[in-house]
Amino acid sequence: MRETAPALMLCILFAACGPQPSESAKPRATAEMAKPVPPRPAATGTLAPDKFAACLYSAGEVSAALGAPYAAGIDDTNPLSAAALKSCKYAGPGHAALVVHVVLLGQDSATIATSKRMMLEFLAGELTPVAGDADGAIFQEQPYFGTYALHYGRTRYLYEVRLMAFSGAAASAREKLLRLRRL
Repeated sequence: MRETAPALMLCILFAACGPQPSESAKPRATAEMAKPVPPRPAATGTLAPDKFAACLYSAGEVSAALGAPYAAGIDDTNPLSAAALKSCKYAGPGHAALVVHVVLLGQDSATIATSKRMMLEFLAGELTPVAGDADGAIFQEQPYFGTYALHYGRTRYLYEVRLMAFSGAAASAREKLLRLRRL
């Protein structure tokens, strides 16, 4: 340590008192840099606050649909993704839970269609379209994890209603998830 102390002191001294950049090395303001930044265009629609929120079901709704007591939803949204993804968790008996994700897909129809298609392409497990469903709902089975989910889209939103740590059969999970009102 004694040998490195003088070298360290020299480095600090040189950094503090060493050569300073010349005037020619400093950036200069140009006419292009002086132009004001134009404002962002306004969104083509407004977000419906009642639709883009975390906990959209009451504990009573969840309990009635799933046939067991579930606690009130707890907002589980990650602050880093809150502008485009809301998440809510309803705790049930044992380790069971209902998790609801609401994803904002975009403002224009092309972005919405592309986002929806891309998100649904990456779902794992067995996927079954719900026959005749107006929202194009897809039932997702992942029995090896004990999770079942219903995915559907409405306007600018994609909804995932996921039943976790469910010990019943897939048909029972599907029936229960379809009892919940559509958001």
